[in-house]
Amino acid sequence: MNILSIIESLGAGGGAEMALSDLVIGLPEHSHVVWHFSRLNQKAADRPLIRRMTDHGVPVRDVDWRAVSTRDVRIRSLDGFEPDVVMIHWWKNEPWAPWQTEARLTGRPRFVSILHSSRMSLSPGYDRYVGVARFQVARFPFLAEENVRVIPNAVDLTRYRSPSRASRSKLGEPLVIGTMAGLRVEKVPLSLIEDAVAWNVPHAQWQIAGTGIFREEFEAQAARLAQGKFRFLGLLPRRSVPRFLSGLDVLCHPVHPQVLDCNPIGVMEALAAGVPVVAEARGGLPEIIDHGVNGLLASSSDEVGELLRRLAGDRALVRRLAHEARESARRFDRPIQLAAYRKLLAEFEPELALLDEQAVAVGSRS
Repeated sequence: MNILSIIESLGAGGGAEMALSDLVIGLPEHSHVVWHFSRLNQKAADRPLIRRMTDHGVPVRDVDWRAVSTRDVRIRSLDGFEPDVVMIHWWKNEPWAPWQTEARLTGRPRFVSILHSSRMSLSPGYDRYVGVARFQVARFPFLAEENVRVIPNAVDLTRYRSPSRASRSKLGEPLVIGTMAGLRVEKVPLSLIEDAVAWNVPHAQWQIAGTGIFREEFEAQAARLAQGKFRFLGLLPRRSVPRFLSGLDVLCHPVHPQVLDCNPIGVMEALAAGVPVVAEARGGLPEIIDHGVNGLLASSSDEVGELLRRLAGDRALVRRLAHEARESARRFDRPIQLAAYRKLLAEFEPELALLDEQAVAVGSRS
């Protein structure tokens, strides 16, 4: 099967970008091409991410999304590749709506919308819709059930074998709290550093991984309010994430108050590393974090601080949560996700095979 995967941009550190690359590499029995629109959207493409895919034989092309609706230009951009399935990561369907209209007449390609963001409105015209969290699907009760799937993001558990600091956390030692998120408005609150200081977690040391427009302001706030308590690490290369997580007692996952996080890969990576997670019980987070089992869920930002203070004074709880965190991550092992996508793609095979048979029959008659 020929699969074209499309995403707005291939920037560094994005969950949708990682999910796309893992899928095209994890389904080698299919032929893949990736389109992104980084240049047109004035976003820097992540060269290591692109190299990872091209090293696996996947062509990655930075194209102009405005040309997608034009058949001749689209064919030139495909360069001989004839997709059976088009998998759209993140975007709505305005650029390729004419293509979808053509496909309804010809039967090929089939279109799959993969909803990574809760801020997306639903666009019509797709053959299948994939939510990465159950709460997303609940927002669209009018969709035919047979056309909707819930397939969470995944992590490679083989990358997380070393015991974490959390598994041996001891009272009297600093409580090392990490965050791992883009430091921008759609990801974290601008009050992140002020909140962390106000929470007044005893003996806390904060490790802030990520970058974005807030970073300079956050560093200034940290220097002014709590010098020496915060360390800013910038954007972590993917290979460095297991090492970063293994040095934490707990991951605090802050979310902007106007955003519902769906299925953050960083949270699942923390669990895989044996690191409990503290977060507000919003969006898809309660589908990942089981309160009192692999982490702690709060009803407000102030309660996040209460829970972190509780962990600072109860390291036996930290250790217990750490053990269960690693066990709970098995639900998100990559082979489970890949099996779900294989099952979805297999649903198209009989219909595509029939189209091929019909084309052969027409060809033989002519």
